[in-house]
Amino acid sequence: MNWALFTLLLWLSVGFDVGFRDALQLGHLAIAPSCTFVLLTYVCVWASRGSMIVCAAIAGLLIDLTSPVVISGGQTIALVGPNALGCMLGAALVMNLRAVMFRKNVLTLGVLAMLLSLVTSVVVVALLTVRARYDTVVFVSPSGELGERALSAVLTGVLGVVLAIPLAWLRPAFGFRKIAAAYPRMRH
Repeated sequence: MNWALFTLLLWLSVGFDVGFRDALQLGHLAIAPSCTFVLLTYVCVWASRGSMIVCAAIAGLLIDLTSPVVISGGQTIALVGPNALGCMLGAALVMNLRAVMFRKNVLTLGVLAMLLSLVTSVVVVALLTVRARYDTVVFVSPSGELGERALSAVLTGVLGVVLAIPLAWLRPAFGFRKIAAAYPRMRH
Protein backbone atom coordinates (compact mmCIF):
# COMPACT_ATOMS: atom_id res chain seq x y z
CA MET A 1 0.00 0.00 0.00
CA ASN A 2 1.20 3.49 -0.83
CA TRP A 3 1.30 5.14 2.61
CA ALA A 4 2.29 8.55 1.23
CA LEU A 5 -0.83 8.68 -0.96
CA PHE A 6 -3.01 7.52 1.93
CA THR A 7 -1.51 10.16 4.22
CA LEU A 8 -2.08 12.91 1.66
CA LEU A 9 -5.68 11.87 0.97
CA LEU A 10 -6.41 11.45 4.68
CA TRP A 11 -5.04 14.92 5.37
CA LEU A 12 -7.20 16.35 2.56
CA SER A 13 -10.34 14.48 3.64
CA VAL A 14 -10.01 15.47 7.32
CA GLY A 15 -9.36 19.04 6.22
CA PHE A 16 -12.42 18.95 3.98
CA ASP A 17 -14.58 17.55 6.78
CA VAL A 18 -13.40 20.16 9.28
CA GLY A 19 -13.38 23.07 6.84
CA PHE A 20 -16.74 22.45 5.23
CA ARG A 21 -18.58 20.90 8.21
CA ASP A 22 -20.69 24.01 8.77
CA ALA A 23 -21.39 24.51 5.06
CA LEU A 24 -22.51 20.90 4.54
CA GLN A 25 -24.67 20.66 7.67
CA LEU A 26 -28.41 20.32 7.29
CA GLY A 27 -29.82 23.38 9.01
CA HIS A 28 -28.79 23.77 12.65
CA LEU A 29 -28.35 20.02 13.15
CA ALA A 30 -24.92 18.38 13.13
CA ILE A 31 -25.81 16.21 10.14
CA ALA A 32 -23.11 16.19 7.45
CA PRO A 33 -21.29 13.60 5.31
CA SER A 34 -17.72 12.55 6.05
CA CYS A 35 -15.03 12.24 3.37
CA THR A 36 -12.77 10.61 5.94
CA PHE A 37 -15.15 7.69 6.41
CA VAL A 38 -15.44 7.27 2.64
CA LEU A 39 -11.65 7.17 2.23
CA LEU A 40 -11.29 4.76 5.15
CA THR A 41 -13.96 2.50 3.68
CA TYR A 42 -12.23 2.51 0.31
CA VAL A 43 -8.95 1.49 1.93
CA CYS A 44 -10.75 -1.20 3.95
CA VAL A 45 -12.25 -2.66 0.78
CA TRP A 46 -8.90 -3.04 -0.98
CA ALA A 47 -6.07 -3.11 1.61
CA SER A 48 -4.64 -6.01 3.58
CA ARG A 49 -5.93 -6.65 7.10
CA GLY A 50 -2.92 -5.18 8.85
CA SER A 51 -2.87 -2.03 6.75
CA MET A 52 -6.59 -1.62 7.16
CA ILE A 53 -6.50 -1.67 10.98
CA VAL A 54 -3.59 0.79 11.09
CA CYS A 55 -5.42 3.11 8.68
CA ALA A 56 -8.59 2.88 10.77
CA ALA A 57 -6.73 3.72 13.98
CA ILE A 58 -4.99 6.70 12.37
CA ALA A 59 -8.19 8.02 10.77
CA GLY A 60 -10.13 7.60 14.02
CA LEU A 61 -7.41 9.38 15.97
CA LEU A 62 -7.50 12.32 13.56
CA ILE A 63 -11.30 12.46 13.82
CA ASP A 64 -10.99 12.46 17.62
CA LEU A 65 -8.46 15.30 17.52
CA THR A 66 -10.57 17.44 15.16
CA SER A 67 -13.97 16.79 16.78
CA PRO A 68 -13.85 18.35 20.26
CA VAL A 69 -16.27 17.27 22.97
CA VAL A 70 -18.07 19.84 25.13
CA ILE A 71 -17.50 19.56 28.86
CA SER A 72 -19.21 21.37 31.72
CA GLY A 73 -18.54 25.08 31.70
CA GLY A 74 -18.80 25.25 27.91
CA GLN A 75 -15.18 24.30 27.31
CA THR A 76 -14.18 21.78 24.68
CA ILE A 77 -11.58 19.04 24.86
CA ALA A 78 -10.14 16.60 22.35
CA LEU A 79 -11.15 13.20 23.70
CA VAL A 80 -8.86 10.60 22.15
CA GLY A 81 -10.22 7.09 21.74
CA PRO A 82 -13.91 6.82 20.88
CA ASN A 83 -13.60 7.41 17.13
CA ALA A 84 -10.37 5.41 16.91
CA LEU A 85 -12.05 2.38 18.50
CA GLY A 86 -15.20 2.90 16.45
CA CYS A 87 -13.26 3.14 13.19
CA MET A 88 -11.36 -0.05 13.97
CA LEU A 89 -14.59 -1.91 14.71
CA GLY A 90 -16.18 -0.47 11.55
CA ALA A 91 -13.12 -1.49 9.55
CA ALA A 92 -13.45 -5.04 10.89
CA LEU A 93 -17.06 -5.08 9.71
CA VAL A 94 -16.06 -3.88 6.23
CA MET A 95 -13.30 -6.48 6.12
CA ASN A 96 -15.83 -9.23 6.81
CA LEU A 97 -18.35 -7.90 4.30
CA ARG A 98 -15.94 -7.22 1.45
CA ALA A 99 -15.77 -10.92 0.60
CA VAL A 100 -19.44 -10.97 -0.33
CA MET A 101 -19.61 -7.59 -2.09
CA PHE A 102 -18.86 -6.60 -5.67
CA ARG A 103 -15.93 -4.30 -4.92
CA LYS A 104 -15.93 -2.53 -8.27
CA ASN A 105 -19.59 -1.51 -8.01
CA VAL A 106 -20.05 2.15 -7.05
CA LEU A 107 -22.91 1.29 -4.70
CA THR A 108 -20.65 -1.01 -2.69
CA LEU A 109 -18.52 1.88 -1.47
CA GLY A 110 -21.63 3.85 -0.53
CA VAL A 111 -23.25 1.03 1.42
CA LEU A 112 -20.05 0.06 3.21
CA ALA A 113 -19.21 3.70 4.02
CA MET A 114 -22.66 4.10 5.54
CA LEU A 115 -22.20 0.95 7.63
CA LEU A 116 -18.69 1.93 8.77
CA SER A 117 -19.95 5.37 9.75
CA LEU A 118 -22.94 3.90 11.57
CA VAL A 119 -20.85 1.39 13.54
CA THR A 120 -18.38 4.11 14.47
CA SER A 121 -21.26 6.33 15.60
CA VAL A 122 -22.75 3.63 17.80
CA VAL A 123 -19.38 3.01 19.47
CA VAL A 124 -18.73 6.74 19.99
CA VAL A 125 -22.18 7.40 21.45
CA ALA A 126 -21.93 4.36 23.73
CA LEU A 127 -18.49 5.37 25.02
CA LEU A 128 -19.48 9.01 25.54
CA THR A 129 -22.67 7.94 27.32
CA VAL A 130 -20.70 5.76 29.72
CA ARG A 131 -18.15 8.52 30.28
CA ALA A 132 -20.89 11.09 30.92
CA ARG A 133 -22.03 8.99 33.89
CA TYR A 134 -18.82 9.61 35.81
CA ASP A 135 -17.17 12.63 34.16
CA THR A 136 -17.99 16.19 33.19
CA VAL A 137 -18.64 15.46 29.50
CA VAL A 138 -21.86 17.20 28.50
CA PHE A 139 -23.89 14.65 26.62
CA VAL A 140 -27.53 15.62 26.65
CA SER A 141 -29.35 12.92 24.73
CA PRO A 142 -27.74 9.71 23.49
CA SER A 143 -30.76 8.94 21.30
CA GLY A 144 -30.70 12.40 19.71
CA GLU A 145 -26.95 12.19 19.16
CA LEU A 146 -27.28 8.73 17.64
CA GLY A 147 -30.11 9.94 15.39
CA GLU A 148 -28.01 12.80 14.03
CA ARG A 149 -25.04 10.50 13.52
CA ALA A 150 -27.22 7.93 11.75
CA LEU A 151 -28.46 10.56 9.31
CA SER A 152 -24.84 11.65 8.80
CA ALA A 153 -24.03 8.01 8.01
CA VAL A 154 -26.69 7.99 5.29
CA LEU A 155 -25.21 11.16 3.77
CA THR A 156 -21.76 9.59 4.00
CA GLY A 157 -23.10 6.64 2.00
CA VAL A 158 -24.36 9.01 -0.69
CA LEU A 159 -20.98 10.73 -0.75
CA GLY A 160 -19.35 7.30 -1.05
CA VAL A 161 -21.31 6.62 -4.24
CA VAL A 162 -20.22 9.98 -5.63
CA LEU A 163 -16.53 9.47 -4.75
CA ALA A 164 -16.37 5.82 -5.86
CA ILE A 165 -15.24 6.58 -9.41
CA PRO A 166 -12.49 9.11 -8.56
CA LEU A 167 -11.17 6.72 -5.92
CA ALA A 168 -11.27 3.84 -8.41
CA TRP A 169 -9.01 5.87 -10.70
CA LEU A 170 -6.48 6.03 -7.85
CA ARG A 171 -6.47 2.29 -7.17
CA PRO A 172 -3.30 1.62 -9.22
CA ALA A 173 -1.50 4.44 -7.38
CA PHE A 174 -2.43 2.91 -4.01
CA GLY A 175 -0.65 -0.30 -4.96
CA PHE A 176 -3.07 -2.65 -3.23
CA ARG A 177 -2.09 -6.30 -3.41
CA LYS A 178 -4.57 -8.74 -4.84
CA ILE A 179 -6.67 -10.29 -2.10
CA ALA A 180 -7.40 -14.00 -2.46
CA ALA A 181 -11.00 -14.93 -3.10
CA ALA A 182 -12.99 -16.09 -0.10
CA TYR A 183 -14.08 -19.20 -1.97
CA PRO A 184 -11.41 -20.62 -4.29
CA ARG A 185 -12.53 -22.04 -7.61
CA MET A 186 -13.30 -25.71 -7.64
CA ARG A 187 -11.67 -27.76 -10.37
CA HIS A 188 -13.61 -30.43 -12.13
